[in-house]
Amino acid sequence: MILLLWILNTIIAIIFYQILCHVFYLEDIHFIQFTNTEFCAKVAWYEDFVKNALIIGIIACFDISTVLRVHHITKKVRTRSGQDASKFTARDIRFLKQAVFQGSIFLLELLTYFFIPQYFANKWIIFFGTSFAWVAIHAADGIVVIVCNPEVRKFFWRKKVVQVHSVTETAMTIS
Repeated sequence: MILLLWILNTIIAIIFYQILCHVFYLEDIHFIQFTNTEFCAKVAWYEDFVKNALIIGIIACFDISTVLRVHHITKKVRTRSGQDASKFTARDIRFLKQAVFQGSIFLLELLTYFFIPQYFANKWIIFFGTSFAWVAIHAADGIVVIVCNPEVRKFFWRKKVVQVHSVTETAMTIS
């Protein structure tokens, strides 16, 4: 199934982005753009913006349902052990915050990438709202992971212990 999806997406990408609509870089405004036709504008809108916004929404739904399902299972376990079962754990809340932050920054990047060029002519505003935002989103994603996960922070900021191993050889003679 995964292989079929990869093949289908590769065929669609070749048809849309190599044959029907060419992607090129505009040096004067530092922007990657499709061929300027009505068809290519629709390809950019539906194949890039709508599809990616939909994927972000689906991932957000999965994340929220995962948190709710984990909370439901944890609630059952806590009820059996006599603990307060109505509260979300700190870990659940951190996961939910991380999912919301990541989804929000990816959606914000999509919005700036598709709408900044329509409303601004300044090449620097277009560059920072599109090309720079596209790259910066990946750094921001990593920052969200570090901020929302104390385990990751501990891993990065722990003191590294250097271990020294030595080997001693002894010569033995048999007489």
